[in-house]
Amino acid sequence: MGGPKDGRDPWLAPARWLGEAEKEWGQRCHRRLAQRADKASYP
Repeated sequence: MGGPKDGRDPWLAPARWLGEAEKEWGQRCHRRLAQRADKASYP
């Protein structure tokens, strides 16, 4: 079983993954909202 030092800590890895996923989801959501705003202001 590896400890936190080997970079595969069972608590740190999911946290890192969730951080990346949240960032990506936020960017997608922002883009979608921006597109929607464009369509609303230019019908």
